[in-house]
Amino acid sequence: MKINGYDIEVEKKNIKNINMYVRKDGSIKITAPRFVSKKQLKDFVISHVEWIEKAKQRVGEKNSRANAPFFNENELLLFGRAYRVSLATDNRFSITLNGETAEIRLKEGVSDEQKEKLIKEWYRSRLYEMLETLVPKWERITGLKCSSYRIKDMKTRWGTCNTKTKTLWFSLRLAQLDTSCLEYVVLHELTHTVIPNHGGGFKAQLTKYMPDWREIQSQMKH
Repeated sequence: MKINGYDIEVEKKNIKNINMYVRKDGSIKITAPRFVSKKQLKDFVISHVEWIEKAKQRVGEKNSRANAPFFNENELLLFGRAYRVSLATDNRFSITLNGETAEIRLKEGVSDEQKEKLIKEWYRSRLYEMLETLVPKWERITGLKCSSYRIKDMKTRWGTCNTKTKTLWFSLRLAQLDTSCLEYVVLHELTHTVIPNHGGGFKAQLTKYMPDWREIQSQMKH
């Protein structure tokens, strides 16, 4: 249906209330009781225009961050700290952090695609180094254990847990966030090894070991 200028997917179900969602691709879906009329749906959308626009803006900003390139000629972010980039040519790739500067050396004529790949691999190494400390740390604190942990460039999630194999996956982009964010995701995914959902028990476990987890989670959404 086209309502107030929005293309909206409407699904009628055996439910009591009208619910509206803005998906990750920016599209809108409404689930509504079977008895709701087109006029009622239109009135509902009109009364929620401000919410729709804010939700679409948040989705757009999140997608922009997720698709932003790792290589930036002006700034390099590592665990919440920003370094001014200094580029130089050399026979081999390297990154040296010197005070507030990240000295990046690249072969002459390297393409943007190759630069991105090299920077990603550098981030992957830094993130693995940090996880080698933080995963055992939180296993000791909680008494929980994972079978293994891995890294991939996830666009929409900071981490996932395979509850059957107890394998944890971490987003490569965590290497750019403050270490408190990484610690939260480690605790979050470790907790999923015993509690697969996000219900009250899961939240209670997070609060037990990290009382300020909600503030950290909120920070990661911006």
